[in-house]
Parts: sequence; structure tokens; C-alpha cells
Amino acid sequence: MALMPHLLLAHGNPDQRTQLAGILEKGGYQVTSSALEDGSDDPHLDGFDALLASSEAVKRHNLLRLRGSRPLIVLADHGDVRQAVEAIKQGAADYLVLPVETGELLGAVGNALAALSTQSEGKRRPPFAIIGSSGAMAEVRERIAQVAPTNSAVLIEGESGTGKDFLAHAIHAASLRRSAPFITVNCAAIPDAMIETELFGQPFGEPLGEPLGGQSSPAGGRAGLAEAASGGTLYLDEVGELPLEVQARLLAMLDHLSAEDRTTGSSPPRIIATSHRNVQQLAERGYFHETLSRHLNETRLRLPALRDRQHDAIELAHHLLGRFCRKLGKPLLRMSEDAVRAIEAYHWPGNVRELSNLIERAAILCDGEEIDASMLAIDADAPKIGDLSATEGSGPVSLEDYFIAFVTQHQEQLTETELAEKLGISRKSLWERRQRLNMPRTKTRKRGPRRS
Repeated sequence: MALMPHLLLAHGNPDQRTQLAGILEKGGYQVTSSALEDGSDDPHLDGFDALLASSEAVKRHNLLRLRGSRPLIVLADHGDVRQAVEAIKQGAADYLVLPVETGELLGAVGNALAALSTQSEGKRRPPFAIIGSSGAMAEVRERIAQVAPTNSAVLIEGESGTGKDFLAHAIHAASLRRSAPFITVNCAAIPDAMIETELFGQPFGEPLGEPLGGQSSPAGGRAGLAEAASGGTLYLDEVGELPLEVQARLLAMLDHLSAEDRTTGSSPPRIIATSHRNVQQLAERGYFHETLSRHLNETRLRLPALRDRQHDAIELAHHLLGRFCRKLGKPLLRMSEDAVRAIEAYHWPGNVRELSNLIERAAILCDGEEIDASMLAIDADAPKIGDLSATEGSGPVSLEDYFIAFVTQHQEQLTETELAEKLGISRKSLWERRQRLNMPRTKTRKRGPRRS
């Protein structure tokens, strides 16, 4: 499986760099941003798959000469036809005028990398690391190897924090579409009133028409994210949160594209979706479109919770510690025996995300050579899922049941920040789940002491 392409983004305006880097990272690329203000030395370009640079940086560093075999996309603040023609003549892969639409930017990068891949056919990238030696993770790796080269839709289910995003990137990176755009749509974060326009780029009620198969964007607005993903992957994160009317439109789009693909040979986006809820059960209860559920269930992967593969937690902890040490520029740290025992004993309600947060914090705080249990700040006394009396029945407890019970029992003693940390999620995610589950924060006259 392939690694995410690594891009160098060079622009002197920090706001532009931040905005462009955000678009590219959501599109599935690893991005290093730089102003490249010092013109005295040649910049270090080793390790990058492609360059995106302002016209000023291109001129200052003569990047058209230095780029080697890497594609270079020129980012101009003002359109200049002569400059664009000259840049293309000298070997630039593309010339974009800022501000640039999401689909145009990701399409330019995808096309540039696809052309490079064609030129160097036969070369293979290093494998996409999926850590864990448990039987469950071995099965996941086997399933990825089977499904990645196909065009079938994939549904990834699992609790929050188990690594569904990572798995979606891994499938795309191992597919034949790896050089094409990977477009992410967070279905839970976009308001219902905006999600349809974000996906399809046209007001509700207009016929599906030409946008996805033709060259023009919808009248009166930019192209939707589904169109931007043509030829690549459309990643629907938390697809169970899509409103029913948008689900119907998505299904119509898939049917339209399937028919078009058969007749014209075009390349519609592949759908990879994730959900922390069981989509099939949602469909049975009338909360999800039944036909869309069947379409997404062409290939279904379930990521197990970290508490169900405790030995993997140790492997992941060592892997994450090494990664954070490199990121922080520290010598490689080791974990003490008591730290390892604490990791094995903990039930990880926030799964891999929580483990990653704790390991990174410990790596930052550690001044010596070894991380002990106190640096991990694991609350071994936190209630396990089976201990939560607010749930009913003796069967497995769902993530939502666990969330409701945990928040109900602890919101009087913990701040919102502390609750989010215990659950292994961000404060924004905590707020969003409160709103979705109709659990607004209640003001209290008395709050327990803040924990350090």
C-alpha cells in the first residue's frame, strides 16, 4: 500500500499558506509549508512528490530548474497569460490563479501526480503501515489488499477514535486511484442546510444534469465536492449523519454515474464511507436509505475497539512514541514497565485517538530518557463500559449509550474540556454530540475541583 504523497507548499503569505494547506490535507496529501524567503541558498526538495509555489518563489529560487522530476504547480496572485505560457513551456505542470477553488486545486495536484506516475510506471511506494499483530488487524490488512484495487464502495464501521480515517486513506493509497484526488466530506460537521450544496454544487431541487459528467460547473456557484472527486475517491466521514433527502440525491448521483461509466468510459468517484453507527440497523429503523445502505455494504470493514485488542495498544504506543520523538526532534525515548502495564490495563474509551494524544503529551513533557506511568496520566479508575449503570440490558453497549452514560455521570464534576479528554475526543466533537443527542450543558452552582 502507498504512502500519502508529500507536497511542498511555498508561499510568502501565511494566510494563503494556511488556507491552501488545509484544502490539500483534507484532500489526502501530506503538506509541508514554507515561505522560502531566503534566496541565498537552494531549498531542500528531497522527499517531496510535488511542489506548489508562488510565482515569486519560483522566480527567486529558479524552481523550474531545481524541481528535477517533481511536478511543479505555479500559484499566481494575478493572472498573467504570458507568464503562464512561459511557465508551462519551461516544464510547469500547471498554473493556477489565486484564490483557487477546492476542486481546481485538488484536480491540478491529482493530474500532476498521475502524469508523474505514468512516466515512472513500475516503481512502487513503500507500504502504508497498519500497526497491530492481533488476528483482527491481520484480517483488516487482508481485506484492504483484496478491496483496494477494485472500484467497489467501502463502508468502514467502528467506534470514534479507532482509526477509520486512517483506514480510508490506506485504501485510497493502495488503489489505482492513489494519484487522483481524495476528497473528504465530514457529514457530521457540515450543517444540514449546506451539505447538499457542498456535495453537489447546486441548489436543492435542481436536476442532476451535466455537472458531474461535463466540463462546466453549476451555474451561479462552484463545483461540488463530488465533482472534484471524479477519477479519485469521495470520502464520506460519518455518512450516517446525512439527511435522508441528501442520501437520496447521493444515490441518484451514483446511479447516474454508474450508467455514464458504462456508456462513456468516464471515471466517477469511488465512495469510501465511515460510520460509528451500524448503517444497516439505521436503515431498518428508517433513518437511512435502504438502497444506499446496500450500495455502501458492497464491502464492509469493521475496526475493532482498542480495548478488544490490548496487545495492539502496546505496539501502537511504541510506534507513536517513535513518531512523536522524530517530530519533536528528541532522541528516541523508551517506556518504563509500569507505563506498559498501565497501557495494558486501561480500557481506552477514546481508542487510538486517545492513546495518540497521551503518548504525544508524555513525549513533550519527558525530560529524561524514559516515560513512566505518571507521565501518561491514565485514569485507571475511570469506569469501564460494563460498569455504567445508565445502560440497559446485558448485551454490548453502543458508543452513544456509553457517551450518554459517561457524560450524565460525570458532567457535574468535570469541565467540558476534562470530559472531552476522558472521552478521547475534541471539545468541539463533545459539543456536536451533545447537540445531536439533545444533551445541552446544564449550568451548575457547584463544580468539583479542576484536575491538573
